[in-house]
Amino acid sequence: MLKTNIWLASIIITGFIALYLFSAFAKESAEVSTSAFSYASYKLIPPSGGDIVDFSVYGDTIYYSVLREPQNETDSKTYEIYSKNTKKDTVALLLKTIDAGIKMNNLKSNEQSLFWVLQDSKEKWTLYRMNLNNHLVEAVYQSKTSPSSIPISVALSNTHLIWYESDDSLSKGHTYALKILDIEANTIESFHDDIHLMSPYDTPYINDSIITYLKRNNSKNSIVTYDLVQNNFVGAYAPESSILSPMSDNKHMIWHDGFGNANVYILKDFKNIIKRDSESSESLTILNDQEIDIFTIHLLEDWILINDRASKSIISYNLDTGKYNDISQESMAASHSSYITNGSITVDDKFIAKQIIDKDIYCIIIAPETTQARIKHPPSATKL
Repeated sequence: MLKTNIWLASIIITGFIALYLFSAFAKESAEVSTSAFSYASYKLIPPSGGDIVDFSVYGDTIYYSVLREPQNETDSKTYEIYSKNTKKDTVALLLKTIDAGIKMNNLKSNEQSLFWVLQDSKEKWTLYRMNLNNHLVEAVYQSKTSPSSIPISVALSNTHLIWYESDDSLSKGHTYALKILDIEANTIESFHDDIHLMSPYDTPYINDSIITYLKRNNSKNSIVTYDLVQNNFVGAYAPESSILSPMSDNKHMIWHDGFGNANVYILKDFKNIIKRDSESSESLTILNDQEIDIFTIHLLEDWILINDRASKSIISYNLDTGKYNDISQESMAASHSSYITNGSITVDDKFIAKQIIDKDIYCIIIAPETTQARIKHPPSATKL
């Protein structure tokens, strides 16, 4: 395990927690509830001279990273990580690093930890973890393979952190391994199963302890699900369609075959399925709404959330009733100048995305009402 007394020749300022209030916070946030979801929008105000790079959410806390570019020849590029408590209306500085040759991304949070990736000027990257109980930082893993201009994309649960990494030791045609960090045991394993990426930017998928990935065998792609706790395969399915963003939970396996006016596929009762030769199975549902312009899809409990580029809104599809609902339009009028990024699902089952309105950045949070009742709150920053 690598420690971060000194990392990437940076000056790390830890133990310094600056706590301050935004008096205009109430005017720059909004919370409403629909019949099935709560919808909240919070304006993120970067410090002077800074730009917000990424953010993550757990409980009532938004964590976000800020980049400060050098203002003159004597300045250095800095990255800072802040936490924003949405209930107490407070913001705290958690960490500041100074180094001219790094890039920060992939900020992820769960109940106890905050993770991020730093990439240096030689295109090597390091995965870091902050313990949210004491704010201590450690380097968890460093890249060992050939340098790449594309950093890893991580996925997080409360028990595991996973990512794809190129592996030169694999046989020809199989260039990626799935790396699995057991957070409690603090161990990393490499998972090999003819893993196939549609793009080097692909992010693996984890839902509780179940991972979902693409496997390529004999020029055929299959969606595979594997349980990290039980250490066994849950099911596999080889559709005839193209496969983008495969994901699953204990009840459904879903994917889409393109962007724009594309199809979304829903497979029920997929456990123990090893092969299907036909798309006509009664367990398979194909959605194709001519009015929805698919940007991304997400699986959130009993719903599929679709980021619709045409309407600039989030559409929900109920997997039990088969009904659509426009969550963001029902909750808050969308601006014609707004733009919603692809978004992600948090560890505590909320959809989050960046919304840009007239150059201002908002964190939107959509949560099923069933989620709100069981959210656990992480410890907040120490108050001086």
